[in-house]
Amino acid sequence: MEKSIGRIKPKHYWIVAFVLGSVAMYLMLSYSQRLSTGKYILLADDALEMYIANIRMYVRNILHGETIWYSFTSYLGMNTSLGLAKQMFSPFNLLYILFYKADVNVITAVIIIIKTGLAAAAFQLFVSKALKIRNYYSVLFAVFYSLCSFAVLYGTVHFMWLDGMYVLPVVALATYKAVNEGKYALLSATYAYIFIVQYYQGFLMLIFGLMYYILILCLLRRNKDNCPSWKHIAKYICSVAIAVLISAFLLLPVFLFLRSDPSFRLFFDGKETTLMQVFNNLFWGEEQNYSLAPYVYCGIPVLLMFPFYFLNKKIPVKERIVYGVLLAFFSVACFVSPLLAFLHAFEKVEMWNFRFAFIPAFILCCIASKQAVYIKHIRPKSILLYCIFLILFFITEGRLESLEIGNISNNSLLVLAVNFGFVVLWIGLVILYIKKTKYRLTLGVLFLFLAMFETISNGSFCLSDKEYQSMVEREEYYYLWTEDMDYVVNGLDSIEGKNFYRMVVTGDYLYNSDSFCGYNGLIDYGTSGNDKTINFLRNMGLYINNNRVSSTGITPPLGMLLSVKYNIRLHTDMEQLGIDSKPDVEENPYVLPIAFMAEDEILTDTELTNNVFENQNRIFEQLSGLDDLFIPVEDELRTTDEDGLQLSEEDMPIIISADKKAGLIVFRVSQTDYPVYMQIASAFAPEDGQGIYFDHSDNMSFSEDSYAWIPFTAKLWMSGSDHYLPLRSTDGYSVNFQTDGIFVYELNTDRMREIEELLKKESFQPEIVKNGYLKGSVSVVDDKRVLFTSVPYEEGWKAFVNNKEIKCVSVLNGTFLGIVLPDKGEFEIELKYQCPGARLGGILTLFGCALLIMLFIFERRREMRKIKSKTQQ
Repeated sequence: MEKSIGRIKPKHYWIVAFVLGSVAMYLMLSYSQRLSTGKYILLADDALEMYIANIRMYVRNILHGETIWYSFTSYLGMNTSLGLAKQMFSPFNLLYILFYKADVNVITAVIIIIKTGLAAAAFQLFVSKALKIRNYYSVLFAVFYSLCSFAVLYGTVHFMWLDGMYVLPVVALATYKAVNEGKYALLSATYAYIFIVQYYQGFLMLIFGLMYYILILCLLRRNKDNCPSWKHIAKYICSVAIAVLISAFLLLPVFLFLRSDPSFRLFFDGKETTLMQVFNNLFWGEEQNYSLAPYVYCGIPVLLMFPFYFLNKKIPVKERIVYGVLLAFFSVACFVSPLLAFLHAFEKVEMWNFRFAFIPAFILCCIASKQAVYIKHIRPKSILLYCIFLILFFITEGRLESLEIGNISNNSLLVLAVNFGFVVLWIGLVILYIKKTKYRLTLGVLFLFLAMFETISNGSFCLSDKEYQSMVEREEYYYLWTEDMDYVVNGLDSIEGKNFYRMVVTGDYLYNSDSFCGYNGLIDYGTSGNDKTINFLRNMGLYINNNRVSSTGITPPLGMLLSVKYNIRLHTDMEQLGIDSKPDVEENPYVLPIAFMAEDEILTDTELTNNVFENQNRIFEQLSGLDDLFIPVEDELRTTDEDGLQLSEEDMPIIISADKKAGLIVFRVSQTDYPVYMQIASAFAPEDGQGIYFDHSDNMSFSEDSYAWIPFTAKLWMSGSDHYLPLRSTDGYSVNFQTDGIFVYELNTDRMREIEELLKKESFQPEIVKNGYLKGSVSVVDDKRVLFTSVPYEEGWKAFVNNKEIKCVSVLNGTFLGIVLPDKGEFEIELKYQCPGARLGGILTLFGCALLIMLFIFERRREMRKIKSKTQQ
């Protein structure tokens, strides 16, 4: 066995690391039942609800020859450059194109496994070439790095972040070569790659790379070319500039998008942590708690080696300073708010804090790799005392954490026993390794197997945690839901003359995008929505935040305005129970095309209030000249339990309280034949944290919490001649909160029909509909001159009327795209979207690529001259 193992040459260890890292991730996902043959699907949380939907949308556009820079299914239509920069340009996404009809869970699993293997391989190459560690330790800690808790807990949900894990060692290696060998081309290429693949991770790489570059330039520079440091710094700046130029085709559109979007602001709401929590999360079995502490577990051996590295006099002091400073910076950033905000680019991160956690994990594994070479110099007494300290610290921190924030820590007796067991196993193998010199290769293999067992068991334990599993969908439900969506799509495909329209899907998911339905709709897209569109839809009573647009709160007039033709409700949960309940597909009785002629008043801003019904009245009066779409309910608002309700509006805001035993109010409206809608207006949640929500409403998505203080419109359900709306508290005991007003209106459907018929008379008839492109005709016979479109307004749109370009205008408070037509008559209209910055960025990219090629040629020739000079000597 020793001879067989010995045949593997150190230069091939990176292949061994790749295989072990990939196999370990595969086994971990299999054991936690996350693959396609398991109990759960792989995709979870944001990966399921956002990233895959968007990637599939981009892929569909590519396969259909449409632009990827704009989508009519992102919100109501928007520039997609930010989404592209976050999600699409990893080369591994080619698999989604090549296997478009395959199960996305399987393709995503393959991508995660490959990226994990690459992280291990890249780490091994770095430590072997930069740290000069060419034994099994380089493979051992490569496995720990690739399967650290960041890769398991963050990478399986936000799988595009795994690109940073395999690029980080390459950035470190390229930086090392730049300083010590004067080779900057690799550094430029690596930076350009990560800037394009995931620009935020490029930001992190730039911070790490710059710090590492300065430290090794000042402390670890080895070449003797007498080149002054300022020249090296100038070369580094030029290499970064070349990388920026190469990625300009993507970064420039993103920069222009963020600059022009008022929703982009510098703000941060991440949670700080404590030093004890950070240190405790280095142990096996910690669930990381997502927002409370970083996910930095990277193996028990890393903990065992860590302190002895800084006490090891055989390692140069300057090298210890380099890695000590890097580790200190990224560790301190975990619990110092300004640094934490800086490393998140001042972005709102909500629950997924510490996106840079893989960087300290990388540094720790580098430290452990170097110290492991000197393991025989550690005194047994020292390591024994240190191990006792680790276990006692783990126990103490767990108890303190439980007292402070509740029973969230995983420091159970089981976890303690497992950590203690791994410590004993590792120390035992190390002692055998030192004493049994004849079998060191075999023991080295045992090291690798134990490393794989530890990382696989840690990942499986964390992925099987109850809190984590709450984000994971069961396989049987997911595929039933997929069948429901196929049923809907196939049904709509058979409809002729569909042209351009939107659809609303309510159910357990909000996949109303091209990626799943093949049609346009209100879509879950992320934080890149147009701020004016978001505010407008909120003022119209639609439930929306920076992360999501949902169907909750949509009314027939709003659906008509947004060209919603179909309302679809899924009943997958019923089918899972064995009840044959196919999706309901209901055609909107009031539907307008994508564009129609409207009154000139829509060019003037309208003052909007906190009353969404009055807001809709004002907007439709601007569009059509007709008023009284929503009519206030004159009958006094009642409840089914009047004795349990106290409503006082002597001093605003109104105070509502109900019987503490019930935790429920049912509002009742009678004596009206029209549909009734209600809004509870408030801009804040109750101070005591009590959740107040609508228990049931006909225009409420099943998946929404539907908090009552979010000012959306709720439709009352009808029974007999009365209309009802239940209001419930989350604690089930009391209803007690403040509101800025309760508005109850009935929808005048007769007036709505008049508005629809009036606006349909002069409407745009689309001939060609593609993402970012509309072509059709409109006939103008009245005095209306403004062509209103339900496409959100933003820079980049160009309008051509009878082949002549005219200026686009913004309408309805700057929210939507419009065109002012010159006169009556027949008009051929083209709307084209050109992503701002894409063309100039493409030119800069070509220029940057040319510079990089020249740099590669220059460095190659210089290397050849050196070789020639040496041979002549």
